[in-house]
Amino acid sequence: MHTARRLILFCCVAVVNILTTLLPVWPMRYRLLTHGVPVQLIFAAQDVTLLAGVSMLLLAFAAAHGHHRAVQLLIGCTALAVVANLLKGLDVEEALLNAVMLVVLWRGRHAHSGFALRYTVVDVARLGLLLLGMTIAYRVLGRATIAALHMLVEDGEHTWPAAGAGEHLLTAKLALQIRWFRQSELVLPLFLLGVFLVFSWTSLIRPQGQDQTDEDLYQRFGRASHNSLAYLARRSDVHTFLEPNGRGAMTYRRVGRVALQIGALLAQPEDRYAVYAAFRDYCRAHRLIPAAVALSHEERPAALACGMRTLSIGTEAVVDLASFAVAHLGKKMRWAQRSLAKRGFTCEVLAAGNISAQLRVALDRIDDEWRHSRGGQLHGCCMTLGRFPTRTDHECLIGLARDDAGQPVAYLTLLPGGVGYYSLDLTRRLLDAPNAIMEYLLIETLRELRTRGASMVSLNFSTFSSLASRPAGKALVQLLGGAFQLDSLASFNAKFRPEWVPRYVALPTWTALPDVAYAVLHIEGVDRMAANALTRWLRRRVAPAFPAPRPLAGLARSTGR
Repeated sequence: MHTARRLILFCCVAVVNILTTLLPVWPMRYRLLTHGVPVQLIFAAQDVTLLAGVSMLLLAFAAAHGHHRAVQLLIGCTALAVVANLLKGLDVEEALLNAVMLVVLWRGRHAHSGFALRYTVVDVARLGLLLLGMTIAYRVLGRATIAALHMLVEDGEHTWPAAGAGEHLLTAKLALQIRWFRQSELVLPLFLLGVFLVFSWTSLIRPQGQDQTDEDLYQRFGRASHNSLAYLARRSDVHTFLEPNGRGAMTYRRVGRVALQIGALLAQPEDRYAVYAAFRDYCRAHRLIPAAVALSHEERPAALACGMRTLSIGTEAVVDLASFAVAHLGKKMRWAQRSLAKRGFTCEVLAAGNISAQLRVALDRIDDEWRHSRGGQLHGCCMTLGRFPTRTDHECLIGLARDDAGQPVAYLTLLPGGVGYYSLDLTRRLLDAPNAIMEYLLIETLRELRTRGASMVSLNFSTFSSLASRPAGKALVQLLGGAFQLDSLASFNAKFRPEWVPRYVALPTWTALPDVAYAVLHIEGVDRMAANALTRWLRRRVAPAFPAPRPLAGLARSTGR
């Protein structure tokens, strides 16, 4: 009931702001106002009040339901309306009404949530293109009509003799028609925004109590799978979907109208279709777009059977430990392994629960230095756990490399993907560690896992690698590779002679591709990737002019920088 009262208040104030711009001002107030305010400013204040009113209508439903960004924008629009109402005609009553609403919004600004809105930048772009297209079409059609009426007035009897009887009816108020057309060119976008408003009042994705569970889905469904993404069910920022009959589950994130699958399809092979079909029906019931960004080759048939479209997005490097041997690697890899071993570097594989507090401090120091060297921003979601494994992640493993003094210089984390199946997640190293330290650590880790009876290890997912065989795709990979280091990741994977397994993006229709693409870029943090690339570029430009001071001897290793 409290929400309904707030919605009525917000809408009423917005409508008052719109109506006051359409009604004439009080003559006495207008003459008083023009003594100190330019007329151009008064007209501008009328336009601002109209814009504020329309914006407040668009934000009213979201703000009344507690969306914090909508509340912040509504506060700004209301404050603007207070000033504009005073400037456009000394409308003190309307200004006071907006001030009351501003007080209500300001007092409750900390009690709002951030639940997702259904519409995203993609929908705003669609709306903008629609408004632009309809405005241009209306302008062309209107000007053609006005030109035809002018021709009818000037030379109507000679050009169209049959139209003589209706000439007076069509052109009697031509000046008024021209004025109305020019004004309607400005009113049309506002009218279309109003239509959009009517259809967007159901644009909120209301929180669903059934999409969160405390159950460990990996333990229940994921351990029986052999999928490198199965352990992502333990991410803290994902929603969960349980098949009604308990045959499987899926984890996903919502971005606008897109429900993007994160992690594996947690079900037995014979139950995958039933789970995916139930998830598709769930999305349809909530008017969501089901999608996946890293669908495995084994999961793809279930998606296709449910009517989904799939597109190869890249390849995953998978090492078969049964056939893995150092002798099968390249000459440089074998030399790096022998050289670092002779220099006293050692490796070990530890369970995440056996990491001591002192060792964790050293690993955090490595992580801080590595992150700073890459730009400082963390990103990634679809192929990573997004955090360092804790003591509750009993099946996760930590590969650790130490120098000849026993100090940690690099580490990697491995996530379980089922019995005998692991997935490489984080890789971190000190800047002053040997260049091949990560290759050496991974070689020794793979050898240790083979002795423990593991069967497969997934390295990394090379995004867009499947496009490199096409001319346009190759140009795209080269362009993005320089900024986001895609080429270095693919070349690192190739050193271990893996099997290349395709991964797919899945979507219900090709028309949903812009929405799905935006959702993927949003959750992967492409803005943070770009920020990191810009930071590295600036450092390369600035570093030669302002070289960093050399650290004191023995201090670099102790501080980790």
